[in-house]
Amino acid sequence: MMNQEDIRLVQSSVPILEAHAEDLTRLFYKNMLGAHPELKNIFNLANQALGQQQKSLALSVLAYAKHIEHPEVLLPALELIGHKHRSLQVLPEQYPIVGEHLLGALQELLDLPDDAPILGAWGRAYQQLADILIDMEAKMYAAAEEPDAAWSGWRKFKLLKKEELAPNVYHFYLAPADGGQIPLHRPGQYVSLRLFFKELGFHQARQYSLNSRPNSDYYRITVKAQKAAAGCPMGRLSNALHQSLQAGDEVELTVPAGNFHLEQSPRPSVFLGAGVGVSPLWGLLQALIESKTEQPILWMDAYRSAQEQLFAEELASLKTELQQIHFYEDQNGQMQLEKALAAPFGLAANYYLCGPAGFMEAQRKQLREAGIPDAQIHLEEFNPVQLQLS
Repeated sequence: MMNQEDIRLVQSSVPILEAHAEDLTRLFYKNMLGAHPELKNIFNLANQALGQQQKSLALSVLAYAKHIEHPEVLLPALELIGHKHRSLQVLPEQYPIVGEHLLGALQELLDLPDDAPILGAWGRAYQQLADILIDMEAKMYAAAEEPDAAWSGWRKFKLLKKEELAPNVYHFYLAPADGGQIPLHRPGQYVSLRLFFKELGFHQARQYSLNSRPNSDYYRITVKAQKAAAGCPMGRLSNALHQSLQAGDEVELTVPAGNFHLEQSPRPSVFLGAGVGVSPLWGLLQALIESKTEQPILWMDAYRSAQEQLFAEELASLKTELQQIHFYEDQNGQMQLEKALAAPFGLAANYYLCGPAGFMEAQRKQLREAGIPDAQIHLEEFNPVQLQLS
């Protein structure tokens, strides 16, 4: 149990963490993955190379230190992290490994003796956080196994078909390899998908949104192959799906997860998406239309060009059900929110955002500056959680 002196010591470390948090987490991942290479089956190596995983953990540690007296403030962000952990099959016995190497990195970075009081304080603080997440994730594991046709762990699925949606973007239809059924997913949820890479010697897993109508036969995901670019490595798994996976081939999935969903309040709805980030929004939009809502709906998407637009034919058939604005950088520039912030939307609406991190950060900033409460701004982050910790 933490005491007041522990809390004081953790709070006193905030300036140090603000100055060295990413150095700390970089050292932590280096040491932990070196000692436990089997954990590479869980961690996204591309995010490691880009520093995204390190930054996310740094933000988490810093936020926790700042709110150490009232960690419940962080519950929305911790719930999102918990869903990702459950989807990736993170287990309680892995938490002590993380704690050992996080404290070891702190000791090494600050050159502390073994009996330094701040190490003891942070050890108890970490255990408090681990207990919160372990308890939260235990409930998620139990809930995930409750629906009919649910399963635990990783389950083999075969590819029924893949179809091109836009240049470099494909739909993948996946059904259980055992011929069984699947639980109905909730619109907005995602699955973790993994493949084994012989050249690496371990699995790599990614999360992909489900955007088909809920059914008990198959799941549909939409994948863009991430090409190598300056400062950005090639997406190993997305390119393997595009280039190598053929009908009948198998992948492994976990039960659908995630807390990105339609709010129940009878408000107007605004969807703001960019690129393949419109995938989870499409699932929400279908569900909203099928609910026969009488509230107005606005769909706004952004692409580099019209050739990259996703769900173009489906959206063209929905012109009477919702308002639509499409932005193409080579034609009418980047997304502008004047329509979204005017009546009948504005302060009355719920806003659903998904796309590249920079896009979501820019749109959230505009919404906040317009006075939209955070409770009405709903994000789906597929990179390690950062925006919802800031």
